[in-house]
Amino acid sequence: MIKELIAIAKANYTVARVKTYTASSVGKAERHNERKNESYANMNVELSRSPMNVYFKDCGDLTYNQTL
Repeated sequence: MIKELIAIAKANYTVARVKTYTASSVGKAERHNERKNESYANMNVELSRSPMNVYFKDCGDLTYNQTL
């Protein structure tokens, strides 16, 4: 029983957020998600770590709107 509880406590979790966007707001979401903005209100954004991002669906060279 204790081993099972420890295993549950050590489990990794991934959280995906599903949100509805309009066609005009997709571009803003893409700039945010792909770190294409020129400046950020959050000073903790480390652009050097962007290559470490996880992609569940890679759009390749297409924009989000082109993929839709």
